Amino acid sequence: MKIRNRIADIKTLQAHILQDYFSMALSVNFIDDIWKSIFHDEVQKGAESQYRNNYVGAWNKMQLKGLNHYSIDDMDTTTIITILKGTKDGPFNYCKFSKINQYLDLLQDDRNIDAHTTGNEADSELLEWAYGSLHNISKFISAVVNAKDCKVPDDERNSYARKYKAKIESLRLQFENDYKETLWADEIEQSINRDIERIKTSKNPHNTYVEITEQYIHKRDNEGNRDFILYNEFMQTAADAGIVWACSWIGDVYFEGLLTDVDYIKAAEYYEKGFSQLVPQQKLRLASIYINDLCNSSHTKEEGMTIIKSCENPRWKIITYTSKNGHVFYSLQRIKHNS
Repeated sequence: MKIRNRIADIKTLQAHILQDYFSMALSVNFIDDIWKSIFHDEVQKGAESQYRNNYVGAWNKMQLKGLNHYSIDDMDTTTIITILKGTKDGPFNYCKFSKINQYLDLLQDDRNIDAHTTGNEADSELLEWAYGSLHNISKFISAVVNAKDCKVPDDERNSYARKYKAKIESLRLQFENDYKETLWADEIEQSINRDIERIKTSKNPHNTYVEITEQYIHKRDNEGNRDFILYNEFMQTAADAGIVWACSWIGDVYFEGLLTDVDYIKAAEYYEKGFSQLVPQQKLRLASIYINDLCNSSHTKEEGMTIIKSCENPRWKIITYTSKNGHVFYSLQRIKHNS
C-alpha cells in the first residue's frame, strides 16, 4: 500500500484517541448526557465568533444530525481540541487533564500540516511526518496515563494506553513496510529501465530481448512462485518503450484480461504496434476486434476480414466462438490428418 494512502489512518487514529479520552473525561465530570446541551451552547457561541472555523464543522454536523443523535464519535480532532483548550473557567475545563496542553498543540499542528500537503511530497517526507505524528500521539497518551489528581481511575487510563500503544506500533510497522516496498519498487523500476536500454542499444536487439526475457520468466516471488507480475511489468514497460516483440504479449494481456480487466481498445493498440511480430492467433484476435467494432481506431470490418483471409492455411481451420459479451470472435483449430 502506498504511504500516501495510509496517512488517513493517522488522522483516524488522532480522532479516536481524542474521542476516547474525551469520553473518559466527560463520564467523570457530567451526569449522563447533560454535557450535550452545554456542548451545543459552546459550539454555537464559537460558530458565531471570530474563531468560527474551529467550530463550524461541529455546528453543521450537530444541526444535521440533531442534538439527541449527536455523539462523541461525530467529533473530529479540531473540534475536541478546540473545546478542551477553551477558556480556563469554561464548562469543559475539568475535562482537560493536567499538563496535556502542549500535547494537544502537537496533535493540532500535525493535523494542520497534513491538511496543507500538496501531493508532491516524497515518500521519505511522508514517512518522517508519519513517525513524528505517531510519536506525538504516543506522548499525548503517556500524559493521559501520568496525569496527577485525575478523576478517571488508573486502570481505565492504563487500559486506554495499552489499546492505543498497540495501534501505534502496528501502524508504525505498516509505514515501515510500505516504505520498504516503495524502495523495492523503485529499484525494480530502475532495473527494468536498464534492461530496456540494453535492448535498445544492443547490436542485436532481438537476441538481447530474448536473453533478458528468459531471465524475467524464471524470476521468483517471495513465495517461490514464478513472478508473473514482475514479468508483466517488464513486458508492459518494454512495449511502451517501443520494443516491438513485447507488444504482442501485452496485446494478449488486455485481450484475455490477464492480471487486469479485459480492454479491447488497449489490446488493439498493442497488437497494431507489434503487428509484424503477431502469430496468426493474435492476428485473428485483432481482426475480431475490428469486425466487432471494439476499438476507437478507424479500422473497418473489411480490414478485419482481410486479416482473417491472410491467416488461412491448410494446417488449420479458422473457427468462430462467442464471447461472454456476445461477440463473435475468430480463432484457430489445428486440422488432424489421418496417418
